[in-house]
Amino acid sequence: MYAAENARYGIFAANGPEVASVGKLDGVEITDIMPNILAAYGVDIPTDTVGEVLDIFGKQPDIKSQDLITINRTNIVRNQEVADRLTKLGYIE
Repeated sequence: MYAAENARYGIFAANGPEVASVGKLDGVEITDIMPNILAAYGVDIPTDTVGEVLDIFGKQPDIKSQDLITINRTNIVRNQEVADRLTKLGYIE
């Protein structure tokens, strides 16, 4: 029987033109994946990010942070019928 679960530690592999061959890294966590993908693409990392950018890049990317993006739900839901349906389903209040 298989039980699906997430482990804090596992295997992390990276490859690409900006990624250096550094071998084994200790202490890499699942929370480190997202900030490294953002750094590889040059995207600013949200300020509430838990993970860290690893020392895997041949040339360290210029890492900047960004504030969280807030979404006004009234801008998303333009149709009252859709809003009512989403409320009944418990997706919005």
